[in-house]
Amino acid sequence: MKLMMKKQIIFLALLCMSLSVLACGNNSDSASSGSSKTTETTADEDGNVEVLVNISNGTLHGNMSKKWKKEEIGNKEKKSIAKAEEIFNTTNLEVNSSLFECIYGDIDSDLSVWSLMSEKDNEILNYHGIIIRSNGEDYTFPDIYHGKNPSADYNENTHTVFLAGGTVEGTNTHAEALYAFDVKDDGVTYVTMLDPYEVQEYIVEKVTYDVNVNDITFKFNKKVLAEMTNHEDGAGALRAIAVGEQMYYEFDENHNANVFVTPGLKFGAGTNLYYGDSPVLKIDVSLNDDKFVLGDIKSDE
Repeated sequence: MKLMMKKQIIFLALLCMSLSVLACGNNSDSASSGSSKTTETTADEDGNVEVLVNISNGTLHGNMSKKWKKEEIGNKEKKSIAKAEEIFNTTNLEVNSSLFECIYGDIDSDLSVWSLMSEKDNEILNYHGIIIRSNGEDYTFPDIYHGKNPSADYNENTHTVFLAGGTVEGTNTHAEALYAFDVKDDGVTYVTMLDPYEVQEYIVEKVTYDVNVNDITFKFNKKVLAEMTNHEDGAGALRAIAVGEQMYYEFDENHNANVFVTPGLKFGAGTNLYYGDSPVLKIDVSLNDDKFVLGDIKSDE
């Protein structure tokens, strides 16, 4: 009799904990008020509780709460920019390019792009500094933050250089910004930047999702965008789907820029996001009147 009462107490405690987790989520990790959400709880004879989640028209959440690019740069960034500028003033790429990584073309190309990687004593810099070399002239941009593994592309028809650089880089985290430069006969000028926060918010606004226990459907303009099955067993009840932590750019053979974003699943009371079975969302990016424009959202099959 005592054993039966003990099992009932354990079951009720676990059930209350599960419902509390679902009810107490704040706006950053729960489904939006505009969606409908239902849950079912079942338990086996040992009191193990399973929560079955159903969501209709759920709203994605963003990992970033504000733009990456600050309006006023801090002292640390000012020092990095000043150091990059000092190196640029004393460096000739044709003589010595050992402090730089060539990310497009080469020293003999009509156009090449170089990222500053280290000082003369091999001390790693704070990933600031780009040189765009056009027709034998070096055009320096010490304030451009390029991250650890930047990539670049040049469109000879539009005379535009695209540069993608990591802004947030870590374990399971990689978000990039996109820069544009205009190449003319009389020089190279900076045009604009697409902040990763802007891409995040564009997806949050355009994409919704449905959940039917373990089956998740992503929708764009109310049409099915991608489908997946959740295989994370034992992680807890699904609480939210978020974007912003995994975002990178690629350039195709026609010099078009595309941004690829992977949504992450959040379970239970934990803070980690799971990406294993998530689809990759693809958005084409164009430069229009000195501004980046995001296009339709597709599934990258």
